[in-house]
Amino acid sequence: MNQFQWTFLDNKQQRHTLGIAHSSKSGHLVVHCDHRVVLIDFGVLEERTFSFFVEEELCKLNIRGSKEAGFTYDFNIDTEIDTETNRIRNKKKRSESFKSGMRLAVLLGGVLAIVLGVAWWGHSSRMESLPYSLRLDGIQATAEFLDDGRLEFIAGDNIVKGRPLGNDVARLNRISFQSGDELSILFDGFNDDNFIIDWPGTLEILKDEPKPGNAVGTLLDVMSLELPQVAGHPRCALLTAEKISGPWSMIGLIDGFLLQKPVELEKWQKRFRESAYQHRIQQLCPTTKKVLSPEI
Repeated sequence: MNQFQWTFLDNKQQRHTLGIAHSSKSGHLVVHCDHRVVLIDFGVLEERTFSFFVEEELCKLNIRGSKEAGFTYDFNIDTEIDTETNRIRNKKKRSESFKSGMRLAVLLGGVLAIVLGVAWWGHSSRMESLPYSLRLDGIQATAEFLDDGRLEFIAGDNIVKGRPLGNDVARLNRISFQSGDELSILFDGFNDDNFIIDWPGTLEILKDEPKPGNAVGTLLDVMSLELPQVAGHPRCALLTAEKISGPWSMIGLIDGFLLQKPVELEKWQKRFRESAYQHRIQQLCPTTKKVLSPEI
C-alpha cells in the first residue's frame, strides 16, 4: 500500500492536509483531506489524473507509472483554469505586481535623482551646460560642416546631420565656419542625434600650425582679435590653459573671449599674468614675450 501526504494553503490562507492510500496490486485508491474522504476509485493500475475541489480550490492528483514499474504521485492546485477563485487570485496578483512596480519605480527614481543630483552638483557650471553622459560615454567621430550650418558625421552605419547640444551652438555661431570644415564630436551611442563638440579633441591639432581654411584656424583668427597681448598667441593660450587646468579650462577660455562671459573674462584676465601661466606658456611657446611683473 502506497501512502503519501501533502500540506497546502488555500486562497484564504487556511492549511489543509491531503493524503492518499493506493494499492499497487489491486489499484484501489482513497484520497482524503483533513480526515475526510474526497475521492475513491478502483483498479487504478495505469497513469491517471484526478481533479477534485477542496473548499474553493481545484486540486489535481497525477498518478504516473504502472503496476510492474511502480507508481509516482504528484499533487498541485490548478491556478490556471477559469474559476472564480483563480479570477480573484489573478486580479490580486496584477494589483500586487502594479503596486510592486510603482514602489520599485519610486525607489529607482529616488536613487536616480540622488545620483544625478550629486553628479550635477559636483561639476562646474561649464560642464553642466553639456550632457553629462556624453562627456563620459560619448563616441568620438569627425564631423563636417554643411552649407546650411549643420554638422554631418558617420555613426556606425548611419549618416547623421544635425546641430550640437548645449552651449556649443552659441560657440559655433561666433565662428565663421565654411562648408567642409571639420570638427571632432562626441555622440550618443543610443541616440545618434544627440552630440556635442569635442573641443579637446578638436583642439588637438593646435599642436601643429592649422592648415589654411581649417575650422580651428578660423577659431584662432577670431580669438586673436579678443585676447590681450599678455595672453600670447591664441594657439599658445589654449594649449597653456589645457596643460594647467585640463580641457574644460580650455573651453572656459574659448567662452570667455568668444561669448564675452564676464566671469570667465575676469578670471582669465587675472590668470594670464600669474606665474604658473607665464611659466607654462614659455615652455610651450618660447617666443612669447614674457611678463616680468603682474599688474596691480
